[in-house]
Amino acid sequence: MGFSFGGVASMLAATRAYNDRFLPDAHFAAYMPVYPVCWLYNRAPGYEFRDLVAAPVLIVTGALDQYDNDPKASETLVASLPAADRARVKTLVMAEAHHAFDMPGVDIQANDPSSHRGQGGLVAMRYNPMATTQAHRSCVAFFSDAMK
Repeated sequence: MGFSFGGVASMLAATRAYNDRFLPDAHFAAYMPVYPVCWLYNRAPGYEFRDLVAAPVLIVTGALDQYDNDPKASETLVASLPAADRARVKTLVMAEAHHAFDMPGVDIQANDPSSHRGQGGLVAMRYNPMATTQAHRSCVAFFSDAMK
């Protein structure tokens, strides 16, 4: 599980290319990237998200996340995957949630060249307690199910 750039690491760890390089004889039981900047994958070199290990992936995003600038970015990414990979990946889009929606006390804007699908600009990071609660519950259910 990872958040933001840690979410990127979680996404990449779920691929055979990265998993086999760093953990050749095993893989994690499940992967949960949270707001991992979905527009980036399969577009930028080194960010290939395909040929996944045999484990479930739950991508959690915020509908208002300005890195993706598209509430359906995670769903679009999953739809673009080959059928075998697509079957392993689920998405959960938090309504009314920005990047960093689960960080209490956060209400800032940051300028980032990776935001707005790589066009750059300001990114709002705002705490959303309802989205946080939903994400926490989904996390427990996802990992509990994966560890059975």
